[in-house]
Amino acid sequence: MSTKFQIKHRKSGGNLHIHPEGALDGSSAFQLVNLIHKKYNGKGRVFVNTENIKKIFPFGKSVFQGQLNFKTLPADKLFFKGNKGLEIAPNGSRVIIPRKHHQCKCNGDCRNCACKTRERESLERNNL
Repeated sequence: MSTKFQIKHRKSGGNLHIHPEGALDGSSAFQLVNLIHKKYNGKGRVFVNTENIKKIFPFGKSVFQGQLNFKTLPADKLFFKGNKGLEIAPNGSRVIIPRKHHQCKCNGDCRNCACKTRERESLERNNL
């Protein structure tokens, strides 16, 4: 059982933003589901930021996915932010993976991006 699991949340623009922190075991998954059901008012979207979830236990994943009530929270209103969202997102929900930002803030779109040159040089060095 996880002893240091916390959930922070806020409402913004009609949406519910949830920030769980710690390991997602059965107990913490149940806490997360209860918070979602208690705070979601049937309007807007629910965003779960998975960035600070340290570990996802199989039972925690099962509890989380099994206890969500999709009659009160449609799956298409549930969004997961971050790579761990791929692991816990139930069918029908969405996962948002942020793009890796370049140091020059261009996201790799600019023609002469210095970041691309450094990445390419690093890859070439590692492949030698």
